[in-house]
Amino acid sequence: MNVSALKEGCKLTIAVEGRIDTFSSKQLSECINENLDDGVGELIIDMEGTDYISSSGLRVFLSTKQQMMKQGTMKIINVQDDVMEIFDMVGLAGLFELE
Repeated sequence: MNVSALKEGCKLTIAVEGRIDTFSSKQLSECINENLDDGVGELIIDMEGTDYISSSGLRVFLSTKQQMMKQGTMKIINVQDDVMEIFDMVGLAGLFELE
């Protein structure tokens, strides 16, 4: 998995490529935590290159969502159909703003 962060003012974009699984979710969590400070009011997670997410990855998104509820908004964009199906199956699609 490759993960990168781009900060523009109060907007943080995290781009994720590859599978988010038990092993790579730690890397994703570390990238988010290193870049998500109090000044970030808008978080965008771009999953254009992501074709799978495990429960570990979903936990990272849930904890990040809790943090962003205190300081701004969070949107997950470019969600592939297979990944969207996982969000739907576990009942989390309504919790996140998904595109």
